[in-house]
Amino acid sequence: MKSKEEVVKSSYRQIFKATSLFGGVQVITIIISIIRSKFVAIWLGSAGVGVMSLLNAPLGIITTLTGFGLSVSAIREISQASANGDNSALAKIIKTFRRWVWFTGLLGMIITIILSPYLSYWSFSNTDYVWSFVFLSGTLLLTDISNGQSALLQGTRRLKEMGQSKIIGVVLGLFTSLPLYYFYGLEGIVPSIIITAFSSLILSWYYSRKIKLEKVEITYKESYKNGLDMVKLGIFLTLSGLIGTAIRYLISAYISREGGVDQVGLYQAGFGLITGYVGIVFTAMATDYFPRLAGTNNNKDSIEIINQQIEMSVLIIAPICVSLTIALPIVVKLLYTVDFLSIIPMLEWFLLSIIIKGVVWAVGFLYLARADYSTSFKIDNITNAFLLGGYIGMYYLMGLEGIGIAEFILYCLGFVLSYYYANKKYGFALYRETVKIILLSLIISIAVFGLLRFLERNLFSYILSIILLCYLSFSSFKSLNQRLDIKSLIYKYIKKVN
Repeated sequence: MKSKEEVVKSSYRQIFKATSLFGGVQVITIIISIIRSKFVAIWLGSAGVGVMSLLNAPLGIITTLTGFGLSVSAIREISQASANGDNSALAKIIKTFRRWVWFTGLLGMIITIILSPYLSYWSFSNTDYVWSFVFLSGTLLLTDISNGQSALLQGTRRLKEMGQSKIIGVVLGLFTSLPLYYFYGLEGIVPSIIITAFSSLILSWYYSRKIKLEKVEITYKESYKNGLDMVKLGIFLTLSGLIGTAIRYLISAYISREGGVDQVGLYQAGFGLITGYVGIVFTAMATDYFPRLAGTNNNKDSIEIINQQIEMSVLIIAPICVSLTIALPIVVKLLYTVDFLSIIPMLEWFLLSIIIKGVVWAVGFLYLARADYSTSFKIDNITNAFLLGGYIGMYYLMGLEGIGIAEFILYCLGFVLSYYYANKKYGFALYRETVKIILLSLIISIAVFGLLRFLERNLFSYILSIILLCYLSFSSFKSLNQRLDIKSLIYKYIKKVN
């Protein structure tokens, strides 16, 4: 029987293993995204980035509205059945889920076609993009089915298959998109989105079919009734997600009217850099974290899992954020062009908020794992109210940098709310060691931010910032080694290779 120390170390290693697997996937994704973003910036410019954003944002709202939160509530149901070893229940849940995603996808497609004239006018103040939305309506069906298949893989913790599907998908997306952008310019955006969605569907379907399930008989009436249970669990999440997506869309529309499509492109480029290149660490971790947390019903075990996840998140993400803060001018020019350098002040604030986001993100999954969507909905709506007012107000006062400041304040507010409700309802508390890791990372991040902002980006501020980065990196590696015994892992890997 394993000792308590071995069990804890095994838990940390499971987190690291999942993060490493999907971190590797995300590195490949980043490289491909860099290539795509660079050519999009050159061939389509900031206006092209803005058009893509204004096409995708309303589709995201409809997808969220018609998805009924199934992709999250189903992961919870699938992971619990899988953890309990109930193969019959697992087969019924998956069959029910597959039937429901077809329904939600078709519903989203029909609604998009009906609303296409309005979507064009709301996004672009004209009807020039009606047919673009009509053609893109089919991607809602493709995306819903694809997301459904990915949920099956995640719920059953088929991480390797998910990783393979992701890598092949982004490679196909690159080689199909770039020729369309080059030869057709802005007119190549819609075909590119459609082809990418279709490729994702084929890949997710191929890998999900490898899941061995019992043959079960279940009528459509039973699927409808059983699916309603998942819908009820996800309805609060759907409403919260819808409000959040709608608010992001309203913010983009406001920026478009006040500053033009170019400003929308700059905002989306900055926001996409953070969510696409820094937020992927959270995405990689969540792939294993949520099913693992959902399979645990004991509050004490849940609190331990959450603290472990926060520690690993901050130890990995903090050095990355500080490194990016120092290298922002190079990164922006590499990913886009010199025309995008104006987003650096906004990005500095975004990166400063990421560490706090790591804590909010990890605690937020507790409500989803406990099917406590009412609390999650309450917290999301309070923060969403600030998101709308804060973003618009700060953009009006300070432009794009104001949005970065609003983002930082938003996650500070999110931390207070998440911690308060988790402590009140589930007795959650941060471990002393977890607090130390968070504080050290925040102090160094704020120090580097201050040096580069107030002393400007000169040789002296860069030298001091790099020294602080080295100290943070060393401290993070030391802490990771204590939890993982990295030397032992390296030795086992070498032995396996030999």
